[in-house]
Amino acid sequence: MKFFNITLKRKNIIFSLFCLLALTCVYLYFYSAENNQGLIEVVKEEEQADPAVMSEDTEKTDTEDFFDQYRVEREKTRSVEIETIQKEIINNKNASEESKQKGEEKILAINDLTEHEMVLENLIKTKGFEDALVFFHEEGVNVVIKAKELKEEDVAKVADVVSRGSNIAVDDIVVSVNSDSIIAK
Repeated sequence: MKFFNITLKRKNIIFSLFCLLALTCVYLYFYSAENNQGLIEVVKEEEQADPAVMSEDTEKTDTEDFFDQYRVEREKTRSVEIETIQKEIINNKNASEESKQKGEEKILAINDLTEHEMVLENLIKTKGFEDALVFFHEEGVNVVIKAKELKEEDVAKVADVVSRGSNIAVDDIVVSVNSDSIIAK
């Protein structure tokens, strides 16, 4: 039962280490996939696809990479920020208890923000969109949707989901389409 009596500081450290481990796994997965692509994908000459079809597939992969890469970079940036707070404030013996408490609160705020963005992205996907990125800033929320185009009702649907999920006015929500997701023919 002592396991459940872990202090807030230790819980934050454990959560941060878990996030760092997950980020490392994702990074290694993409890094090894890039370096071993030639070993993994062997295509015989007679089985090669039409170049036009391959071009469309390549562009779709680029779009998927944008969304995945953004998520990896966002997680990496936040992990570095959490690590810096832990290193320079929380684990600093010269820091006051008040500044250590503020550091812990900042880490919790970063974790809450990450979870909130992830939940909103998944809620948007449940509305029929292939993928979405949500990121908060001081003036509001930006949302990037993976789609060829967005109709007004699609924008309204996304804005409604974000507004309800974050208590931010619809006027402060910017919804856009990833331009890379438009496949040129």
